[in-house]
Order: sequence, then structure tokens, then C-alpha cells
Amino acid sequence: FVAPHQRHSALATHIHRIRAMAQWKAVTAAIA
Repeated sequence: FVAPHQRHSALATHIHRIRAMAQWKAVTAAIA
């Protein structure tokens, strides 16, 4: 059993990593 808040936290972290990676790629693409 996984507590809802733990599952939400993991999902939020996963989404944050995806957004951060997308932003990083956009920044590096703009510089390059």
C-alpha cells in the first residue's frame, strides 16, 4: 500500500524532472 501523498509526491517529482529537462534543452538550444 502506498499513501496517496507519497504517490503524489513521486508523480510531482517526476513531472518536475521532465519540465526541468525540457527547459534545459530549450535554454541550451537557444544559446547554441
